[in-house]
Amino acid sequence: MAMRKSIISFITLALLSVTLIACSDQSEDSQKDTEDGWSESPAFELGDYEVIGKEERLAIDHIPFVAGENEHYVIYFWGEQEELMNGPVKIEAFHESSDEKKKAIVDMAGTENEEKVWETTAPQVGKEQAHLPLVLSLPTEGIWRLDVYLGDELFDHIYVKVEASEEA
Repeated sequence: MAMRKSIISFITLALLSVTLIACSDQSEDSQKDTEDGWSESPAFELGDYEVIGKEERLAIDHIPFVAGENEHYVIYFWGEQEELMNGPVKIEAFHESSDEKKKAIVDMAGTENEEKVWETTAPQVGKEQAHLPLVLSLPTEGIWRLDVYLGDELFDHIYVKVEASEEA
């Protein structure tokens, strides 16, 4: 009889574990579906600033992106110090209607040497957070996914909404 109770307990525990894992996977899948739906990343407060991204992971100032215009932003990173010190920041930008990656970082903004580049300096790293001020520009309106790398490792991504330029 004790053996039978043990087997029933084991089966019950196994089924409960499978159910919990399945629910966890569904939650991750629905978050992925939202991101695959190409909508702007959620906004949240960071001190006195509103940012968009993933809390405690990656965020950017919630300043409107306007197609073809340069704007100053700060990107915020959270993680282990070793991960945050992985190297320079690289951004690959993808428009919702294309698989072609575009440069988003503007180097030497506002000068005759202004150019779009793939990467810039490493972020300023604190104990569990890093940040990097930089100038970004995206060429067309719509939703863009910014794949943000630290060194050669994909750190995470943010979805931003780019508005049409008033000149267009």
